[in-house]
Amino acid sequence: MEPNALSSPLEGIQVVDLTQLLPGVLTTQILGDLGAEIIKVEPPGTGDKTRWIPPLIGSQGAIFCLLNRNKRSLTLDLKSAGGKQVFEQLVRRADLLVEGFRPGVLGRLGLGLDRLREENRRLITCSITGYGGTGPWKDRAGHDLNYQALAGLVSQGAGEAGGPGVPGSQVADIGGGTWPAVAGILAALLQRERSGRGQAVDVSMADGAALFSVIGYAMAVAGAPGDGPGRGPLTGALPTYGLYRCADDRYISIAFLGMIEKKFWIDFSRAVGRPEWTERDMAGETMRRDLATLFAERTLAEWMEILGHDDMCVAPVLEPDEVPRHPHMKERGLFFDCERPSEGSVPAIATPFKLSAQSELVHRPPPMLGADTDAILEELGHDRAGIETLKKLGVV
Repeated sequence: MEPNALSSPLEGIQVVDLTQLLPGVLTTQILGDLGAEIIKVEPPGTGDKTRWIPPLIGSQGAIFCLLNRNKRSLTLDLKSAGGKQVFEQLVRRADLLVEGFRPGVLGRLGLGLDRLREENRRLITCSITGYGGTGPWKDRAGHDLNYQALAGLVSQGAGEAGGPGVPGSQVADIGGGTWPAVAGILAALLQRERSGRGQAVDVSMADGAALFSVIGYAMAVAGAPGDGPGRGPLTGALPTYGLYRCADDRYISIAFLGMIEKKFWIDFSRAVGRPEWTERDMAGETMRRDLATLFAERTLAEWMEILGHDDMCVAPVLEPDEVPRHPHMKERGLFFDCERPSEGSVPAIATPFKLSAQSELVHRPPPMLGADTDAILEELGHDRAGIETLKKLGVV
């Protein structure tokens, strides 16, 4: 990818990154894609947990590779006195600190966020936690499934025996954590341009996930609560909004909402040779059976050929490894290879928006553990003898 002569939006912004898992690592990768300098602080010896989680691509975990480009790696023991001193040096010159510890962890290390912001009044801190920095559940452990459950998402999707099912993607982590964090950080940076002061950005994955339940919530507050898992119009109850098996055991997705988009349903009915369906009730089990019978007559590829018109709300159900090969996804350039100097290229997924004044530039491949430690310490004013002393003490 050729660099653009124009600067990146966040060029000159320095970020101290203490995160190791979703959603934090994706948050900082997006900021890096936008031109910020990301200094990833990792424990000496072990580093980010995802570095070693299989499957590996060379010596690095695949998950790590896809979530850590455009970052520099600094190893630092935050529990040691020397490590805390180096960390405070970093933060004094930083624009942003991103962390994903439970509330109070940094304070117990003597690195409380309020104090750090007092020492650097332009510092923005972003804390990404499961349940936020306030409330009775603020100290509670959890993962994506728990946050989706509390937010009302899990109850809407069907699983076995009519009960709710485990979601197939990390909606709370990425949708409820990463993107609110990016938005909050950008808003805080903009406000700092006006006020000259940084502030705290408090991101709760459960809060963010709740917004994904806005349609279900709208129904509930209007006195029309759902009838159970998979029984809402957009979660399985409507036959014309669902998944169907084709003759080759592949699946196709269809999404026709007759109450607001009758034209699309009319076009579909005519394309599949069922013009009489335009006058039928789109709900009910009879329609579901008729659609199942219809799609079982041809392969997925055949149906996609028949339903290739732009006004058809249909798409193939693809496996993750098929997505980069789809012609549309290839044309969009979402998937690309990121070159590593010593271990070859690794697959990458671009930040999913395009700015006309910025090229899609990858500045750095996923870093090796501690690869930038010496350089960063030198930038902070440490001489060679001091760096060697920090290494001998296990600080870096």
